[in-house]
Amino acid sequence: MKHETFMIRAIDKVAKMIGCSEDDVFVVWSAKTLKNSKAIMSAKVKGAPLIEVTMDGTNGVIYFDAYKKIEQQKVFFVPK
Repeated sequence: MKHETFMIRAIDKVAKMIGCSEDDVFVVWSAKTLKNSKAIMSAKVKGAPLIEVTMDGTNGVIYFDAYKKIEQQKVFFVPK
């Protein structure tokens, strides 16, 4: 599968997973290496998770992993 086809399918599925339109989905990063493609996506919806989309080109399988921020910590560094 071409990387462009992978991206179109991934955006469609991510929009359905998050419950928004395809126009709200944005790509943080994507790459293709040999037969495999990978992308990190999210949406312009409050609280939307980051979704990692991985295509195993050998087996023709696409995996979706969702990540959601559960905590934010501030760390203060004291200058020397």
